[in-house]
This record gives sequence, C-alpha cells and structure tokens, in this order.
Amino acid sequence: MTPLIRPGSDSRKNWRTINDHTVQLTGMDRRINAIDGERRQVYGGGSGGLLSYRVKSNLGDILICRRWNGTAEVGPEVFVAVNHQSRQLGSETINGITYTYTSYTDIGDGFNYTRISTSSADSSTESQIVTPMWYNNCVIA
Repeated sequence: MTPLIRPGSDSRKNWRTINDHTVQLTGMDRRINAIDGERRQVYGGGSGGLLSYRVKSNLGDILICRRWNGTAEVGPEVFVAVNHQSRQLGSETINGITYTYTSYTDIGDGFNYTRISTSSADSSTESQIVTPMWYNNCVIA
C-alpha cells in the first residue's frame, strides 16, 4: 500500500518508476485513497467528515467528480484539486538536488500520465507514472 503523504513530503513518493511497477499498477491493484462509499469522520476538532466522490474526468491537476453517497451519484459536478504530490510539477528541490519533470504524456486512458524525471546531481533520468492511478468512476475521499 502506498504510504500516506504528509505536507512537505517528497512528492516523488506518489510517482513510481514505470519499469519497476508495471505489474503493481495493473489489474485489481488500483488502490485509491478512500473507503468505497463510506463517510469517514475527521478527528481533531470541529465537526464534519470527508465526502466521497466518483472521478469522471481529469483536467491535469484537477479532477472532475460527482458526489457519491455509496449507492448513487448526487448533485452537480465538482472540481477537486489533485494533491500536491501528484500534480504536474515543472521541478522541485529535495535535499539540495533539483529534479526536473518534463514530457507529461497521457497513457491513453484520459486519466493518467507518465513523465520524465531528471536529477541535477548526475543528470540521470527515469520514466515515472503517478500512483495511485485514477480511472472512470473510481471513488476518492
């Protein structure tokens, strides 16, 4: 399971090297950061909870979703921002090393992209894909 990403975490944790993780990203292993159709309580003060949504399309750093009550979609389409670690960044510096991200390419499903990561330390490159992957009607919270 993909570890939780916290503010300030290395965003590369949400991107995986394609060659190393092709098997992991196929079939039933499309884990999402949600509990299907259930409302989750947020602890730590205040009232409320997380709402579940079904992903309908992807506009790069924004997902177009519909509210999901566990049985049916309700309400209008909602724009949901992709978390920082999964966004299409141009570059970032981690521990003094700058990683440049280029060549964002749709893998053909309209939801997921690959990118090329280049390290300033040794100019090494690798092809990456975001995880968890999104797909039509997947549930997120």
